[in-house]
Amino acid sequence: MVTACRLPVKGTGGANHTLIEAVAKGHRWQAQLESGEYASMEDLAHAVGCDRTYVGRMLLLTSLAPDIIEAILRGDEPDDLSLEKLRKNLPARWDEQRTIYG
Repeated sequence: MVTACRLPVKGTGGANHTLIEAVAKGHRWQAQLESGEYASMEDLAHAVGCDRTYVGRMLLLTSLAPDIIEAILRGDEPDDLSLEKLRKNLPARWDEQRTIYG
């Protein structure tokens, strides 16, 4: 059984490196799927040693509003914003995301 892959996040400063890594991973995996490098989420999950559900959750982060992603990268996201919160409730509409996470 393959479990969700987790990599240690290194770094210092005010940025939430767990969120940064998750957003980057989601975008990288989305690009790999769109380019045809992997035919499916299942193929990608197998190749990276993660379970498909974990891959799907990371891919959802690609739908974050650009300004929220920029805030995460700058370390300016709200203090209570976490990967757990984003995985549980990520509206598709950017205006709704801004209301909840803004």
